[in-house]
Parts: sequence; structure tokens; C-alpha cells
Amino acid sequence: MRAWPDAPQVVQALEVQVALGRSATHVVIGSGPELPAGAVLHAGPRAVRVTFGQEAPLAWQRADPQQLDAALVALHGQILEEADQLPELLVREQTAEQRGSRAVERRLGRMLALRGVLDLSAAWDEGKGWDGNPKRAACTALPWHPLNRAFGAQATLSETWQLHDLRRWSLPHPQQALAITAHVTCAALLQQSSFGSSQLVPPPLPRDPAARLTLRLRLQDQLFNTHSKVKQRMAAPALLNVDPDADSFVRRVRWALAAVLDPALLAFDEADVRQAVQGALGASVALRRLLPKVHHGPVAALAVKVRRNLQEDLFFEAGKGSLPARRAGKEAVRRSCWTAAWAADAHLQDCLAAEAIGGPLHQLIPGLDTAGPTWLPVRERVLDRTFEELKDLFAAVLALLEETRLPLQDLSALLTGRGVLRLGSAASAGTLQTAFSELQTALDALPDHAKSSQAQSEVRWAWKEQLALRCAPGLEEAISNLKSVMAEHHRQLRRLKTEVCQSTGVSESALEEVLGGEERFTLDAADLALERRVVWADGCWDVRVARHPQELVEDGQLLGHCVGWGGCAQSVRAGHIRIIRILEQLPGEVIQPRLTLELTTEPNRVGWTIVQARGFKNRSPTVEEQALLNLWSQTTGVQPECSPVPELQRALQRLNARTEALEGLEEGALVCPPQLVKEAAIQFEAACAAQWTHVATRQHQETLRRIARLRGRAQDHLEQELARLHAAGDPGLVGTLHDSYLLPGVPSLQLPVDQRSVMQPEANGVGIQIAHRSELTLGHFLEAYEVWQTLTVRTVKRSSNLGLLFKYGTGSEQRFVLTPQMWRSETLPPQGQSASTRRQEIFWQVLEILKAVMDVPLGPLEAPLSALTRRSGATLKAQFTAWSFC
Repeated sequence: MRAWPDAPQVVQALEVQVALGRSATHVVIGSGPELPAGAVLHAGPRAVRVTFGQEAPLAWQRADPQQLDAALVALHGQILEEADQLPELLVREQTAEQRGSRAVERRLGRMLALRGVLDLSAAWDEGKGWDGNPKRAACTALPWHPLNRAFGAQATLSETWQLHDLRRWSLPHPQQALAITAHVTCAALLQQSSFGSSQLVPPPLPRDPAARLTLRLRLQDQLFNTHSKVKQRMAAPALLNVDPDADSFVRRVRWALAAVLDPALLAFDEADVRQAVQGALGASVALRRLLPKVHHGPVAALAVKVRRNLQEDLFFEAGKGSLPARRAGKEAVRRSCWTAAWAADAHLQDCLAAEAIGGPLHQLIPGLDTAGPTWLPVRERVLDRTFEELKDLFAAVLALLEETRLPLQDLSALLTGRGVLRLGSAASAGTLQTAFSELQTALDALPDHAKSSQAQSEVRWAWKEQLALRCAPGLEEAISNLKSVMAEHHRQLRRLKTEVCQSTGVSESALEEVLGGEERFTLDAADLALERRVVWADGCWDVRVARHPQELVEDGQLLGHCVGWGGCAQSVRAGHIRIIRILEQLPGEVIQPRLTLELTTEPNRVGWTIVQARGFKNRSPTVEEQALLNLWSQTTGVQPECSPVPELQRALQRLNARTEALEGLEEGALVCPPQLVKEAAIQFEAACAAQWTHVATRQHQETLRRIARLRGRAQDHLEQELARLHAAGDPGLVGTLHDSYLLPGVPSLQLPVDQRSVMQPEANGVGIQIAHRSELTLGHFLEAYEVWQTLTVRTVKRSSNLGLLFKYGTGSEQRFVLTPQMWRSETLPPQGQSASTRRQEIFWQVLEILKAVMDVPLGPLEAPLSALTRRSGATLKAQFTAWSFC
């Protein structure tokens, strides 16, 4: 207790733990040649102190590193010495000698004292101290705690520092003494072992008898079944599956001490952490050392993120914590921005894309370079949505380049003359706080019957969307401006189509079929019977069945969801699904899509079923909208997505809604004479051409110039940054990157030339190996992921043919015997099997790899290849040409 004289409440709490026998509160290390006075490790609140002899206690990170390492080496020897005699004591415990239990308990207590001290220190909670509830989750996930990523479960205190019943570690049969000795010794040495699927040391046996029996049986299967084989090769029983290296033990203990000090340190490289914590007053100092040139706000935000991930998943890959700053480069402001963005769950891909779109992040998102864990966008983790909105805006602007039917309008309110988006202007004070107040106001304004979790989630979702837009000043205005331009463009097209259809008597769907090159959907009377008008006091819906693929595309663009993509139209044509458009009637005879429904048929059920209903940005229907959908479902016989629970029934009563018949187009009315439709299309094209006046054409060209400069600047930024990362040590960032998801609208990036050799001798020296990179993608941390195709050319015994061994990535190998006739015809001999088509496709891939390197100078590989082809030549083409006509 003398280790904490400055904190009486801590001393009192430790005394309670000792009285309850819950854990070891200190570890006594005996003296030795390099530790003449001995040492003691003391448990404390998220800290461990060390005392050497009669010296004053120090925090472990401020102690002399050589003395601390010498103490840990001595402790390692003590644990192994205790373990050497443990099997004999365990056997004695199961015999008539009753003194074995007390001796076993004392020995186990000495062996497990270090683990108890570390677990006890890590279990301290700032609010509750050392809570005695054994089912409470541990505050810190230490490296040896059991993992359960599938369910997100954390280690409980009963699995960590609750060691007061040490006899739970014993097994019932004497012959298993060696197995339990190994089990306990691995736990005492904080060692990762091969026990169980989690690859971690199991916890102490549970207090529940049934659970204890289950674990004992599992240990018997995993350990004792191999006892006879292991016993023959182990010098001492206690060394079964035990790491005898003292240096490894010292590294594990120091890593655990760092986790106790602050679990955020587990996100960094072990060697860097050991250097950073040395002499540090606390974890914050160590973290700032690990992240040089990063503002203390983002450092604190990153620490909070790591702790949260460890509590939720009990997993965080070491070394990832410093990657955002390292990838950002040497500029301090940029390192801080990237670290803060990553702390808010944004990927580094999105950081790079956002910079390419709108410029430096500290200008695009003011305050990001100093953002701490309490900064609203970081706390709510909305920056990923901000970056997604930026990319959507960029993609929508670049999509205007493909518009050729009508001239584009003036975009000077969105783009400067240099093609720069008008974003990142100075934000007004209190913008984010205003958004937070609006959320509380919206939640408080809900009536009592609407204050359900679903209603709150909908309101909170909308507020987060608004917050994401406000993070980047000017983003909300830019999106609104672009939407108004696109709406006016579509309105003008719609007006011209309507005028042409009215003058010619052709339906809009028939005209769209000719203009777009796609046929309308085939609808029957049952489909048209689904159409209704839903009317209530404050509004009106038209429920329509989608008649043309263009309607799906337009609704998907306006609502920002996936309808219109991914084969949706093909599924409608095949009869597998139906798309229902919920069109809302607004004042001024304006109709806009509100929701989109997908109907499908289910086995053993007649009729359609709603499988999903989505609104703007894939939001779910509100309570009132779901109630109206249920009313429409009851009227048409469609199975609803949600059953009519009382809450929905009450909402329907409040709305006092009703359905009315909606005049649908008969299928016969959709058919127009082809000649009439063709004349209407010609008339429509002429009406569009009349819009291209001199002024409109000049404005269109200026708009295209600004958009082209925007795309060129973004592409140049991406290529320069990826080239910088390549120069910094990523060899895979070379060649061409076809990665449209990095930044939509920029389909390919030209990276530095790949200087790596594509041909080299085979490892065993009997052939040559050709490597071809077939795919290059970027990870979340902008690291290169490559997929390689390898082709090995060998000789065939007693033949002039060539043997080819092809492998794609980590897949299986494919073998071919290449003859001169196959090389000339580029086909395989007929096999008469269904698999021959697939082999022919793979064979063509093999030929493409060979053709890609035909003109590459062989250099030192000329002689090995000549030994295969029995022909001479400085290139593969020269030798293969001579070989194929032998």
C-alpha cells in the first residue's frame, strides 16, 4: 500500500480488494545478480508503479529501463521455477494428502500475481473505481483477454482479475497435471498460445460448475491428447507450449503496461511505443511523441476512437494509429487534418478525394486541424458523409460534360473561372452548435405518440445529414445550386417533350423509347390495378407503377438511391420485381418523387410483397408514411413491409387518409404508330436544336471549360499524391490505376512507370517466370493492393513443346502443353467436355500475357529461354516465331 501515499482513496480501495481476495495488488520480485535489492510492482488506478529496494515508488514508464528489464527477467525466472514443481503439487492435491490445495493456491498466487496486477490496474473505472460486479465489462482490453468479434462481447471482470479462487485453475485428474501446468504458465507469462480458436490464453475456469466442466473437457481435448507426443521432446514438463525466452516476456509485459497506461497506445508499433513512453509523465505525452507535428486536439480525438474500437470490438491492429499522419506527409496542418478526419471514421481515400475536389482540408472544413474529441463533427462521426456529399457533387458536375441535347446554363455561382468549387468560405460562428440545437428542438417538438426510437432515428438521421453538409461551408449552397440548374434543365426537356407529344398525339413513354433506345416495360391489367391516389388532409400521393427505365434513372438521381442501377430494369423486364413510384403533389401542380417501393413475389404466396421502401438518400419511411403505405397495401392486396402495429394504426387515424382510383393508361393506349413516333422524335430534336442560340452556345462552352478544369485539377492532385506515396516507399503505386470509386468521374490515373522486372528465372532454374499485374486497388489507408498473374514456361520431357503453368492471384494452378500449332491458331485441341470453354478462356489469358512481353529485351534470360525453345533471339517474339515454325 505504501506505493500510493498521495491517494488515500486509492489505498482504501486496494485494501478492499485484498480483503475480498479478488486479486493480487502487488508482485514481489526477489533479488538477483543484476537486481541486488529486489523490486515490487504495485497495482493502481490505470497505472503500475515500481519500487526498487528502499527507493521511492515511480511510475513504471519513469523508472530506469535497464533496472525494469532486469526485474522482469528475474520475474520470468521465478515463474518458470514455480511452474517446474507445480505438476507434482497438482497430483498431490488429488491424492489423500490434504495439504496440497493450500500449497497449490500459494504457488498459483505467486505465478499469477503479475497478471492480476495488470488486470486490476486496467479494470479501474473513473466513475466506479473497482466495481465488484464480476459481470461488468473490463475497461481496457488487454492483449490476452478473450475475443469474441462475432458478437462484440468484451472480457468481463470474472474472466480477468477475479483470481480469489485460484483452485479453479486445476483439473480433476492427476494425469492432466502437465496440461494444467502449461495452461497456467502461459497465462502467467502473458503469452499467446495455440489454445482454442481465438489463439489466446483461456481465462480461469468459470465459477459456474457446468461451465467449469465444459472448459475442462475442452482443455483435455486440446492439450492432453497431445501429451504423449510432446512429453518425448520437452526437457521439462512445465515447458509444454511455454515460451522460455525472457526477452519475449519483457516485451509482452511492457506492451501490457502500455495498454494499462492508455489502450490507445495499442494502435501504434510496439517499438515506437516503448520509446515514446520512456520518461513520459502520462499517456498524453507519449501519444504526442508518437504523432509529431499533429495538434493535440486530433491526437486526443484519435485516442478516443481507439479506446472506443477496443471496447466495441476488442481489436485494433497495431501500427494503424500513425498511418494517417504518415500518409499525409510532412506538413503539420495536413497531418492534423488527416488524423482528425480518421478519428471521425473517415477513410484516407476520402481525405485525398476531398482535397482533390475542394482544396486543403483545413480550408475546406474550418477547424478540422485543431478538432478534438468533443468537436461536433468528430463526436458525431459525420465527416465520412461530408466527403461522400463532396464526391457526389463532383460526380454530378462532371456528368454535365455528357449533356449534348440542350445547352448548359451558367454555373458561375458554383464554379469560379479557374474551375474551383466555391467551397470552404469562412463559416459563421456557432454554425455547428446551431445544428445541434435544431436537433434537440426537433426531438422536443415531437408529440408523445411519435417519440419512438424509429421517429427519433429518422430525425437524428436528417440532422446528421444537415450537419454533414454544414461541416464544409458552401457545400449546402453548392448542392442546392446544382440541383436547381439540373431541375431547370430537366424541366426544359420535359416542356419540349410535352409540347411535341401534345402536338403529335404520341405518348411520352413511346417518345422516350425512341430517344433513349430502351423499350418500355410490359404491364398488364393487374399491374395497372396497383395504381391509386392516397389523399389526406395535408397532402396527396399518386402511386404509379414505373413504366420505363428512364423513370427509374430519374427517380434514382433525384432521391439519391440505387434504383435505376445494378440491373434493376432487367429484373422488372423479367417479371421478378415491380417498382412503385410514390409521387407527391406539391403546390403549383409540381409533382416530385417521395418514395420508391420494390415489390417482389415470394414462394408459396400469391401476389406482390413490399421488400423495401426508400426515400431520399436511402432513408426509411417515417411513421406517417408507413401508415399511408399500409393503407395502400390493404387496398391493393400487396403484402406490407411492416405489420399494422397499434402505433401505425393510430397514425392512420390521425391522418384520416383514404384511397381513390387513379386513371391508369391502358396497355393498348401505350402503343403508337411507329411512323408517328419517328416524326415526333424528329420534331423534338428540332425543338432542342432551336435552343442553341449564339449566346447559349457560348455559355455552354464556358461551362464545359470550367468543368474540364475542375476535373483536370482533381486528377493532377491525385496523381501527384500517389506518386509521392510511391516515392515514400509503396512499390505498388505504379502503372495505371483504374479506380473510379476513389473519385467518381476520374476513371484512370497515370502513376509512375513500373520499373520492376516482369521476367525472371524460375526458382529451381529450369524455366522462366513471367509476372503480370492484372489488378491494382487502393486500401482505406491508400496502400496498394495488387493481384498478379504468373506464368511459368518450362520444357516438356522428350518433346519440343513447352509446358505452361498459369496461376491467378492465390488461386489454383492451370497447366497447358503449348505446341507450335496451338501458338499459331491460339486455340486448344477439342476436348469434348463442358470445361473446355473455361480452359480456352484461361488459355487466351495465357496468350495475352505472352504477347504483352513479346518485345521486351531478354538480356540475361536469353540463354535460359533458348534452352527451352531451342532457338536463338534477343526477344521472346524472335524465339517464339522461330519455334512455332520448326
